[in-house]
Amino acid sequence: LFLAGVAGSILVSSKADFTSIPKYLVEHPYSVWFVGPLFASITGVGFKEGVCYNKKSAFALSVLTPFLLLLHLSNLADLRFESGLLVAWMAIFCTFALGKYDQPIHEDLGDKSVFEFLALSEEKQQEFLRERERLEQDR
Repeated sequence: LFLAGVAGSILVSSKADFTSIPKYLVEHPYSVWFVGPLFASITGVGFKEGVCYNKKSAFALSVLTPFLLLLHLSNLADLRFESGLLVAWMAIFCTFALGKYDQPIHEDLGDKSVFEFLALSEEKQQEFLRERERLEQDR
């Protein structure tokens, strides 16, 4: 999705009346369809971070990003309201990004063993847990 959004941004920037992507989006709301996949990927990352790490800024991004884009696409709000939401979105995104800065890399990449465990059958999972418990008791 990210690459599709980048490609859409390049397409938008090639238009004859292009000055900047934000200005073009304001003047041509339908162009959200071109850059939208980029923001869909941000929404997905926000959802994952919110669920995995319970980050409030990530949850806010996963809700506010599609809301803001759909609001602009549908022309249901005036420019002042959209601008206020955009400022809030930018502040939340900066908070989210700053929180990622001091997060240990191993937490961000995740633990592959969790997915390997979940791929096991119920019986194999129980067997694995019993073995781990036995090892813990032997210590």
